[in-house]
Amino acid sequence: MIEYLAFSILGSLAGAVIGLIPGLHSNLFAYLIFLSNDLSTAMFLFCALLSSNVFEFLSAAYLNVPKEGEVLLKDSFSRFLTSGRMNSAVKIIAYSSIMTYSIIMILGVLIGKTISSITYFMGNKAWIFLLILCASIIWGQKNKRMLALTFFLSSGALGFFSFNLGLNEPFLPLLTGMFGLSGIIMNSKKNIAPSQMENSAVESGFFEILKQSIMGTFCSIIMMLLPAISPSQIGFFASKYEDDELKVASITSINIADVILSLVTFFFIGKGRSGTIEKIGQAMSIGIKEYYLLMSFGFFALLLANFFAIHANKKLGKNSGIIGSNYFKLGIMVFVILLTFYFDGALGLIVLFLSTIMGLLLLKKNVRPVNLMGCLAVPTLIFFASRFF
Repeated sequence: MIEYLAFSILGSLAGAVIGLIPGLHSNLFAYLIFLSNDLSTAMFLFCALLSSNVFEFLSAAYLNVPKEGEVLLKDSFSRFLTSGRMNSAVKIIAYSSIMTYSIIMILGVLIGKTISSITYFMGNKAWIFLLILCASIIWGQKNKRMLALTFFLSSGALGFFSFNLGLNEPFLPLLTGMFGLSGIIMNSKKNIAPSQMENSAVESGFFEILKQSIMGTFCSIIMMLLPAISPSQIGFFASKYEDDELKVASITSINIADVILSLVTFFFIGKGRSGTIEKIGQAMSIGIKEYYLLMSFGFFALLLANFFAIHANKKLGKNSGIIGSNYFKLGIMVFVILLTFYFDGALGLIVLFLSTIMGLLLLKKNVRPVNLMGCLAVPTLIFFASRFF
């Protein structure tokens, strides 16, 4: 047990680094780690995955380079930063993630059996629900439906070609350009955020955050049943709040539940939405003992990650002026470009350039970022449609 505890602590620390570095993803990290029927290493990877999801919120807020799961919080984080209340946002992330994990730990077996049964009856009908979901997102933007459809289909076309170019890391240039570099370029002339207050209070009550955690868990169960539905797409419906605190709680819950339920579904039906979980499952057999050990030490790692995140936020908050400077932003852009070139060469840079242009156009037209998630939905719909021909 001491060995598992040590690896969960190391995983939590590694996840902090993964989450903070733009362009680095836990799935990529997992495939760099050799894993051979070793529960300790599996523990390390799972804990790193959980921790990285917590720290990705800090990266999205301070570096303005959100990954797919945080794109809906760009405006909310901006308001927290400009008001000096980012400490409140990080506390909400901690509360919501811990509540969500606790709910799934208690209901894990019930959720797993439910997903297993529904998946069996749904068969290959998931694409119908995905199509309905995408159509409702576009239709719900009353005054900008044509623009929304244009960006949805354009991003879908770029996503389709990106996934068929043989890139090693297609998500890196595709998502980082659309949601990261475009935001950095657009916000380069904005005022630098002030230093953050260390003790800003959380205005939302316990039961309000608990409600969002329950809702986030439910939404993540839907994602388990519908392949290719992303946290930002399902979050579009689950986080329609003017209150930024409730929105952060909702998106946090969806992202964290997505990670935990990936382990639950892999244990029950042999399928997980996370590349890290798939890597663990390919290397070793996950029985009931391994499942409960991973869940238990994962919870400890999540507590540790939130503790680290709260303290890291205080350091980042004191240096928000440096982080928000154009020199720092330029450094991030150069790093992402070099990382893309390292993995995918010129083709990767072309995808990064096109996705960044698309993201800039969307921001200038003031269209919701969720429309760019066509880059994931359209290729999936094309895949299902190809089965009929």
